[in-house]
Amino acid sequence: MGLAAAATLPGLTAKAALEPAPVFILIFLRGGMDGLSLMVPNGGEGRARYDLWRPPTGTIHIPLSSSGASNRGIALGGSGFDTHPAMAPLVEGTASPFAQGHLAFVGGVAGPVENRSHFQQMDLIETGSNGAVPLSSGYLSRALEVLGLEEEPLAGVAMDPLVPLSLRGTAAQGVSVVDFDGFGALSNGNFANDPLWRTNERLAALNSTTTCNTANPTCAASGLAVDAIDQVHALGAISPLASDSLGGSLRQLAEVIEAADAGQLRICTFDVGGWDTHTAQAPTLDSLLGYLAGSLREFYDEAATRGILDRVTVVCHSEFGRRGDENGTSGTDHGYGGTALVMDTHLRDSVVTQGYGGARYFPNAAGASFYADMAADGVGDVLPKVLDVRQVLGEVLRHRLGVPNAELDGATATVFPGFDFRPVARRVLDVLP
Repeated sequence: MGLAAAATLPGLTAKAALEPAPVFILIFLRGGMDGLSLMVPNGGEGRARYDLWRPPTGTIHIPLSSSGASNRGIALGGSGFDTHPAMAPLVEGTASPFAQGHLAFVGGVAGPVENRSHFQQMDLIETGSNGAVPLSSGYLSRALEVLGLEEEPLAGVAMDPLVPLSLRGTAAQGVSVVDFDGFGALSNGNFANDPLWRTNERLAALNSTTTCNTANPTCAASGLAVDAIDQVHALGAISPLASDSLGGSLRQLAEVIEAADAGQLRICTFDVGGWDTHTAQAPTLDSLLGYLAGSLREFYDEAATRGILDRVTVVCHSEFGRRGDENGTSGTDHGYGGTALVMDTHLRDSVVTQGYGGARYFPNAAGASFYADMAADGVGDVLPKVLDVRQVLGEVLRHRLGVPNAELDGATATVFPGFDFRPVARRVLDVLP
């Protein structure tokens, strides 16, 4: 599928001389996903608090997996946690990612500082800030620069109409490719393109004057688009999107990863919105989690069929979690600690509850620091941070994409300046054999 053509792209050596490149897929769940519905304590102190916050008489209660209720949770092995019943495609059956040890639920994940503004917290996370002020560029953009991929137009791809802040920067930036099959086509119901004058030629013509150079942001973006179109065309025929959905896009991405194994595609991002469940949380999560779980299972199966499963790492996270207590409108309000999902064939554990310094997500001991931190918050039901989201993301960047430790840890780090990254005391990923 265009592999020979891909090997001749500018800047690439012969395909035989390159190992298939790993690909990091980031799915940002925008709106503040309720992490407590993904990791529901099923015993001990955690369950007692859960039942207090979300009693069976309410609208968002998830019954124990051991109950006979039709909407009961699904046990996550012997971890002490259940998950939402809509997650069944990912956790039920011997062939599921969870049963295969290829899916991790990571509890208590949050950004650098507690901030309950959607947009401010998104900016802090997407720029890799260590404090309350966002940085001027995205952390993924800086990671591509560290890897020397700033001139690779398909190194960072957003399969959305807009490139997220995490992939925006000066030296390296991502490109928006909503549909790889139609990328570069200009047509609508009224006009047909001249097939001899493709989109890349139009862009080149628009930017052919001597005043247009890479110092001009518009010219630089156009140049990136021209090169990206050329690389996509060089991959050969890519199947049309099977559906206008996350699952359809992920299946097409699996095909592209297989075709692009000469190394140019490294990071791909998706945005999935709608998680701000102040009202009607139960039906909203039934729909959204079912959509997410079904889409991820489609990708998992497609990646396994294409033989690329060992090359991909998928991370799903939100800007923050939600409060424990059900509010007065059948929903929950903005919180802090949430739950992340990580799909990878080499995980340390399938349910991650331990942070650093003794921090643990919903420990059994009532006097544990996790509950003390809730009380100190002054609200009493805001789940604290157990593991910084940068540790989860940093493990992927370090152990899958090869970003050096020095660029992830400490005051002079390029990707996460000021962060105390733990490359050895990993919480999520195993080192590849």
